[in-house]
Amino acid sequence: MVAAETVIGEQVVYARPESLRDVPTHYCPGCTHGVAHRLVAEVLDELGIRERTICVAPVGCAVFAYNYFNVDGCEAPHGRAPAMATGIKRVLPDRIVNKTNGITPRRWLINANPGLTDLLKETVGAGVIDDIERRTRLLDSPIAVSRESVDSVVDFDHDSS
Repeated sequence: MVAAETVIGEQVVYARPESLRDVPTHYCPGCTHGVAHRLVAEVLDELGIRERTICVAPVGCAVFAYNYFNVDGCEAPHGRAPAMATGIKRVLPDRIVNKTNGITPRRWLINANPGLTDLLKETVGAGVIDDIERRTRLLDSPIAVSRESVDSVVDFDHDSS
């Protein structure tokens, strides 16, 4: 069952993935955790592996990730999520073990898309990278973004594998 849909005209342009629960999150405005969760949930659904997936959430911003995914999950002590995920995978080798790390929007932006980072610095000013309130305000205002920058976001996953 789809929990939420966005319809424009007669075309569904967004449907909440089944792997993502329909609950409010605790993340700060402008944070990329919600986007990352949605993308992971879409992949789980697309690959048909939701029923076999176990989420390991670390201490920090991602600590409640197991509340947001419609999969089995657990919370790891500080710094032990990789060891815990490894242990689960060894005991249950047929399962997909997803270790969710917290990541700051700033670090994600800088590492995931240097081109977009440079564009934002040139267009809005270098302070935008370290100022979460400033980045959040950008969500409410239109920005001219080149097709090349959009393509670099879309192609990021292919380049990093």
